[in-house]
Amino acid sequence: AEFQCPYCGKAGESVDRVMKEYEGKVKMVFRDFPLSFHDRAIPAAVAANCAGEQGKYWEMGTGLFKLQDSLSAATITALAKEIGLDIERFERDRLSPVLVMMITEDLDEGQRLGIDRTPVLYLNGRKLADKSWEGILQAVHREKLRQGL
Repeated sequence: AEFQCPYCGKAGESVDRVMKEYEGKVKMVFRDFPLSFHDRAIPAAVAANCAGEQGKYWEMGTGLFKLQDSLSAATITALAKEIGLDIERFERDRLSPVLVMMITEDLDEGQRLGIDRTPVLYLNGRKLADKSWEGILQAVHREKLRQGL
């Protein structure tokens, strides 16, 4: 997914509900797939990964989805302050080419998998067609049945 994509924001709401419903039983892995026509997708992904370095990836990600229409550098810095990041470290980390390389590796892997749009959700390696709350919940229940839980 990527933080400037409105469809990703909507799917993220559904995923958040599943994560709350199955707290401690479901693990979420977010892979960056910045789309070329979203000019703030890479800076937003960098910001989320910088926040992750300070243990606040999900707080930053949630905030970025809420601010999709205004992901300027100043807005992102204000969000970093709001969630309590060490701003000096955050600003320094934002310049790290390593984070951009990690995001590029995620993008490359997605392209190798044939992904060409966002969001794409997988559950235990199975691609989900329905990204709604109900669709994800049904997929989780099917997976539980497959595993005999």
